[in-house]
Amino acid sequence: FINADREYTPGRAQNYLDPQHVEKIVAAYQDYRDIPGFARVVDLAELEANDFNLNIRRYVDNTPPPEPQDVRAHLHGGVPKAEVRDHEAAFAAYGVDVHALFAERDADYYDFLPEGWERTAERIPELTRPAEERVWEAFDEWWRRHTKLLVELPATKKVMDTRADLIKSFVTELKPLGMLDRFQLAGVIASWWGGVQFDVRTLAFHKFSGVVQGWVATIQAAFAEEGEEEVRDKQRLAAEKRRAREHRVVPLLIPDYLNELEEAEARRAELDAQVKAATTSGDEEDADEPEETLSPAELKKLKAELAAAKRRVRELEAAFVERLAAAAARLDATTEEDLVLRIFKTDLRARLDREIAAGRRALIDRFRTWADKYAVTLRELEAERAAAAARLETYLKELGYA
Repeated sequence: FINADREYTPGRAQNYLDPQHVEKIVAAYQDYRDIPGFARVVDLAELEANDFNLNIRRYVDNTPPPEPQDVRAHLHGGVPKAEVRDHEAAFAAYGVDVHALFAERDADYYDFLPEGWERTAERIPELTRPAEERVWEAFDEWWRRHTKLLVELPATKKVMDTRADLIKSFVTELKPLGMLDRFQLAGVIASWWGGVQFDVRTLAFHKFSGVVQGWVATIQAAFAEEGEEEVRDKQRLAAEKRRAREHRVVPLLIPDYLNELEEAEARRAELDAQVKAATTSGDEEDADEPEETLSPAELKKLKAELAAAKRRVRELEAAFVERLAAAAARLDATTEEDLVLRIFKTDLRARLDREIAAGRRALIDRFRTWADKYAVTLRELEAERAAAAARLETYLKELGYA
């Protein structure tokens, strides 16, 4: 039984089963062993004892355990050591001694440090940094030794074997560091492969030059003449152009030109906002204090500057694809290989970074949960309530209501 009802990426209209989720489900099926809260091998005798009820949750319950509440800590303060020990492994995976985040109170409870729990929570990213740096060192070393699989693809054509080898080696070399488990690591590679798989296939059959040419062709398609589309389509095309310009290859090929285009667009947006503000302020007849408006001559000059800024953006945009293609054409085989591998690595590193950051945030959230529960005792809350009631009584007497 595999209970994978938590393995999805939430969306607005629907949820998505992404490559990392598929990888975890398939790996669990192939391993055919128990994975707490996810998979379990059940024999026929147990099924028979349950009248052959095949409800998945009966055998694999992935419901998170309830948050423990310590009544004594709520009344008198302190953080139960038992609760801290339950999360010891999660903090240790990031190189943090969770017990060092507290001060000793007695045999069963900790106090928050004198610096205050907020400051302690802020320090957690500093404490995790050494362990994270070790992961990045291992990642760089893994990439250095295994990119040959990608370099050799035009000769081997073994696309799926390369995928399997990359996943296996990535898990094997980074799992001993203890920060991420095998499914998280396999998910990072699987999600990365899902994003670059078409580029990898292009690499296998058309070499690195084919990958670069494919990227440029995709960007050119987004900037093709759109004709007389409706406003809705123009907005969609504008979004496609923006996404095309944000492709990782663009800043590597024409960084200065891209900066120039972005500066021109920022200037256009600034002038457009000024013109709109000037033309609408005079229409608000009911305003209590009318804003200072531009004179007709000043408004005319501002509109002329906006028109010039729009022309400048169109000129730069028109030449954008040409300059990109020209920069790509100047690359030699070695530079093309370096460019593609650099983009592949940047993408994979970003996905690994998101996974690591999620775990770091979970540690901070866990510490904040302890603070939310135990930083203020019931006695302190009652004292604050009594003080507030006394102040209210005083105000009411001063106002003659009591």
